[in-house]
Amino acid sequence: MSNTRTIILDEIVPAKEAWGGTIRRGQRLRIIDCKGRQAVDFLCYNMHDKEERYSAPNTVKDAGTNT
Repeated sequence: MSNTRTIILDEIVPAKEAWGGTIRRGQRLRIIDCKGRQAVDFLCYNMHDKEERYSAPNTVKDAGTNT
């Protein structure tokens, strides 16, 4: 198995701007704070079932790391 990765999109999103896209199974999304001290509001949904979504507060609560 090869350990190489193909970059599909490399984009800088200005502060206070939005970005949207589709991440397919097997792909990865990496968010990098280029300038530091920024917050990222992040929402993602299963494109086939909008009821299935990522929830940061629920993830923290379920992990028991809400300190």
